[in-house]
Amino acid sequence: MVETRRLTPNNDLINAKFEGYKLVPFSEEQCLRRTRLPDEGLTIGKIGENHRMGFRELQARIRFSHLAAGYPLNATVGTAFYVDNGYNVMRVLYDSVSRETQLQQVTTLIQPLGGVPNYAEPPSNVPTEPQYPSLIALNNDLLLATNGAGDIEVINLERGQVVMSTRYEGDGSEGVSPVPCVLLTAQLINDALIRLVVQSRAATRKTEFNIATLDLSLSNDQLTLLHMLRGSEVPVYCQLTPTTHSTQSRLILGSETSYDTVHPAMSDDVQPEDETVEQERPLTRAQPPTPPPYQWTQEGEEMTIQFALPSGTPKSAVSCQFAPGHLSLIVRAQDVDISYPFRKLWSTIRADDCTWTIDSDSGVLSLFLVKHDEHTRWPHVFDQDDGVLETMDAAKLDDIMRRLDKFTDGNTPFVQAMQHPVAQDIDEDIDESGQPVYFSVYDNATGRLVQNIQSSGREWLCGSFHAPQLEYQQRLASVCVKSDVDGQVYAFNDEGSIIAPEHVAIFDAFAFVHASKRDSRFVQHDPDLRFVTIVESNRNAYIYYRHGDKRDVESQTLIDVTQGHDVDILGAQLINDRVLMLLTETELVAVHI
Repeated sequence: MVETRRLTPNNDLINAKFEGYKLVPFSEEQCLRRTRLPDEGLTIGKIGENHRMGFRELQARIRFSHLAAGYPLNATVGTAFYVDNGYNVMRVLYDSVSRETQLQQVTTLIQPLGGVPNYAEPPSNVPTEPQYPSLIALNNDLLLATNGAGDIEVINLERGQVVMSTRYEGDGSEGVSPVPCVLLTAQLINDALIRLVVQSRAATRKTEFNIATLDLSLSNDQLTLLHMLRGSEVPVYCQLTPTTHSTQSRLILGSETSYDTVHPAMSDDVQPEDETVEQERPLTRAQPPTPPPYQWTQEGEEMTIQFALPSGTPKSAVSCQFAPGHLSLIVRAQDVDISYPFRKLWSTIRADDCTWTIDSDSGVLSLFLVKHDEHTRWPHVFDQDDGVLETMDAAKLDDIMRRLDKFTDGNTPFVQAMQHPVAQDIDEDIDESGQPVYFSVYDNATGRLVQNIQSSGREWLCGSFHAPQLEYQQRLASVCVKSDVDGQVYAFNDEGSIIAPEHVAIFDAFAFVHASKRDSRFVQHDPDLRFVTIVESNRNAYIYYRHGDKRDVESQTLIDVTQGHDVDILGAQLINDRVLMLLTETELVAVHI
């Protein structure tokens, strides 16, 4: 049986009074430090001319941060890592008191031999294109690394030596050895075992990705495949739950599409479970759309809900009662059965001012509700989102867009700074058609799906920065999803047998602000929910602050990262408390937020 949970909003967190963000000048002299990279800087390899890359693969490469988070040396010195042009692992040390940055070469990774020889013509579905090198710090002493070509190494940071090396062979169907891969997440189970998750291209005609969970033994260098999932997207969220004495770690994936277990092969007794999963998937086979059970509109404090009943339905067939936070509606008539027994509403109403009517000739049942707060637009009627969208005409939509423009209109005091033109080569129609994010929990011992976490139609915005305190406190990274114009933040609480999502914060109007940015490469929020960042591909970084006290106006600031130079921003990490480290092709930029 697959457990199902939903992202359930806490309406008490909504700030209905929010007006916008006020631009606060950024003091570069006091809050920013630049450090030049050695030699010729950092150059990211370009894709081969003959390699056709699908949108999902391009999207994953754009989102990839070449700067990996590290564990702090002490309260003031934070660390991060990157791989330079010569496959040298470089450690970044930043002292937040002296504001000095140091670079140390740790070791050199195995260098890939190069591309496929000209005389060899492998099938087009063979994943021969190398991935980016990737790094994950396991603790203060150990660093997990891959060169992007399939070689996986464990590095002792104190000694600056590779203490273990192995190769990722996939599931044997890829037609190449080793299989190019990227590290998604990893954890140190004990002194002798590392659990890691990698993604690689699947050997299929259409673009698909294998998400493999593996155990790496430090005692005998053995790499064991626990399970492999396959889907059409690299997950935007990938976490291993903490392992305790009573529970084994599970894998949590978040994406717009679902995944199939390809290893181990699922036996017949799992098929009913798979059928359940198929029904829950966000992307299903094309079917004729079913009409919504009702239509609804809102204007100020007034809300109208209409149900279509058979003509001739008498008034006596309807039982309707209003309460400040609930609606009770029962309709018993020929060919119709409507039942909303004491259904909780999204917010409160003035029950004494609400009424209902029925037109027996047309069969239209109309409920007239009066909202308690006339300034709050309801995203849906009931507390649990049933997917019924508000019915709007074109004029009302235009009016809403004009009122929302205050968040980004440069003619108001609450402005968004000028944006750099789009730097990413992504099809506009695909980029704009967001899909609801979908979270799945898998048992690492069997690869079986054990829990769904449905977002009720919400789209992905960002995850939290990696921070060592998450591991120390055995916390999972939080997520921020789109809800109307806001960004809702949910924490995932590991309760042993289940993962329980909890709505913990709101970044006011952040969904709208995020949508207004046409070049947002790295989007992440503070683990302690004090700010959220948007970093462009080659120009600016935006910081949006949150205080959690429902103030009318919040602050934002703009940082000119590249100073107009034609260089790309390649990575972003929170290197210490309120210190953002940015990696460009030519320098490291430390930003005190």
